[in-house]
Amino acid sequence: PSHQLEQSTMDVGDLFHGRRYTRLILELSRWLARKHAAIDATAGGLSLPRFAANQLDVTHAKLMVDTRPLSRMTAEDRHTLRKRGKKARYACEFFSGLWPGRQTRGYLKLMRRLQESLGQINDLIEAGQLNLLLGPDKLDDELRFLIRDWSADAIRQCNRVAQPAWRQFQHREPFWRGNL
Repeated sequence: PSHQLEQSTMDVGDLFHGRRYTRLILELSRWLARKHAAIDATAGGLSLPRFAANQLDVTHAKLMVDTRPLSRMTAEDRHTLRKRGKKARYACEFFSGLWPGRQTRGYLKLMRRLQESLGQINDLIEAGQLNLLLGPDKLDDELRFLIRDWSADAIRQCNRVAQPAWRQFQHREPFWRGNL
């Protein structure tokens, strides 16, 4: 029974990371946009676009708490930025149907590019950590040092690639502002 519970928990987790979930979110966003055009949808006395903009402002503010260059952030800081970015991106994707257009698509594309870069950095850090966990009894010192140096160099390179996207994102006007 506990094995079955673990299996069903993993299946639910996989569901939220799969294409079907993404498609559901996109379809729901489109549906909301159509309903808004047809009726005066309200949430707490606010129009749906105003409600959505308020929610997006909150997630955006949380994302922008730490605006230091990526190279000046610790691995933990970059990981925190990545998690905040995911939350902000999911909120943006959910409400994006309310603001269709090139500005919205460009903003989301930049968010995805930043997320991918931060994900690569995180993966490289994890590879370096695994190298440390293996210890000298699993790999000879020369190979361990080679992996360590490769990982550190790759992280620096990823930071150099990700930093322009991070800077561009910081200066980009969010698509929901000025469009109400």
